[in-house]
Amino acid sequence: LYFLIISLFSNNYLLSLESSLFFFRFGFFSLLIVYLINNSDNFLKIFTICLSLTFLLVSIDALFQFFMGYNFLAFTMPEDLSGKGRISGLFGQDLILGSFISRLLPLLIGLLIYNFYLTSKFNFILIFFIVISNTVIFISGERSAFFYCILFNLIALLLSKKYIFQFFISFILSSIIILLLLNFNDGLKFRMFDHTKNQFTDEKLQIPSEKENL
Repeated sequence: LYFLIISLFSNNYLLSLESSLFFFRFGFFSLLIVYLINNSDNFLKIFTICLSLTFLLVSIDALFQFFMGYNFLAFTMPEDLSGKGRISGLFGQDLILGSFISRLLPLLIGLLIYNFYLTSKFNFILIFFIVISNTVIFISGERSAFFYCILFNLIALLLSKKYIFQFFISFILSSIIILLLLNFNDGLKFRMFDHTKNQFTDEKLQIPSEKENL
């Protein structure tokens, strides 16, 4: 409603409404989810299992591409502005692997806790999905996605009381794996750190000399 109102008062309201008018679909989507949850006892469990399998397939495929140079569908790693290959996995030329996992990871973890906290292998499952997701997000080379990933891990550590041990172990294991990857993969190190640093240098941004201190 807020977006619709400000679109009506914009300088080009037709152009603005083009992107905001159909936001009402999220309301229908929410109503559909409520209906499915209320009318199907197994909906959340089935959805959790499907989402878990999707995460597993996407993550294993991404790791395979990282080590072999191509994935299960023979997609090679597309190059980005840094000149280094990026992991795209099942998404082909679209470099959205890290974004996909980082934005759905909190939902997956919440659903796993909600539906399977009583299972005997729950601790292993929870730690496994967090570690493999953190790793895949990092090797994807998406810096914004990696920031979301770090943010989620920190929030989970700070706010979770019952599962703080699982989140702490996951954070430690993920950190160890990421440090090992940085030591043995110069391309990944260049993308995540060196290339980021270069983007803020005067030479790359072509900042005039009189504004050097800016």
